[in-house]
Amino acid sequence: MNIKHILLLPGVFALALAAVPSMPAFAQNQPAPTQSAPAKRGMDRLNLTASQKTQMQQIRQNTKAEVDAYLQSQGITVPQGQKPGKGMRSLNLSEAQKAQIKAIHEKGKQQVQALLTPEQKAMMQQRRGEMKNRGQQRQQGQSGQFQSGQPQPGQAPVQPGI
Repeated sequence: MNIKHILLLPGVFALALAAVPSMPAFAQNQPAPTQSAPAKRGMDRLNLTASQKTQMQQIRQNTKAEVDAYLQSQGITVPQGQKPGKGMRSLNLSEAQKAQIKAIHEKGKQQVQALLTPEQKAMMQQRRGEMKNRGQQRQQGQSGQFQSGQPQPGQAPVQPGI
C-alpha cells in the first residue's frame, strides 16, 4: 500500500466519525417528535387508565371532526399541514364563528372532565395553573426585554446618530 493512502486513512476515518452526530434523526433510528408530545406528557402524569386514554382519544377525534364539519358548513377550508392554532387564526373567523368553535371545544373539555377521577381533576387544575403562571412570566419577561433597549434576536442593533 502506498504511504499516501496510509496517511489519508485516519483523515477519512475522522471525517466519517464527525459526520455521525450531524445525521438526520430518522437515520439514527430515533422516532420523530409529534405535535401532541407535550399533551401526551401531561396526560401521562395523570395516570390515566387504558380505558380513559381510549375515551379521551375518541373525544379529541370527535371534537376535531365536529369543528371541521362546522367550518365546512360555513364554507371554510382549513389549510393542511399547519399547526391547529395558526391554521385557525389565519381563517379570519367572525365572532359568532369563534364562539361556536369555542362551544364545541368546551363541550369536549366537559366530556374529558367527566372521565377523570377527583384526584386526576385536581392534578389537571394544578398543571393548568402552573402553565398559566409560566405563560404570564414569559410575557412579563418579553415586555421587559422590549423596554431594555437591547436588540431582540434576529434584529440588527440600532446605532444612534445614523
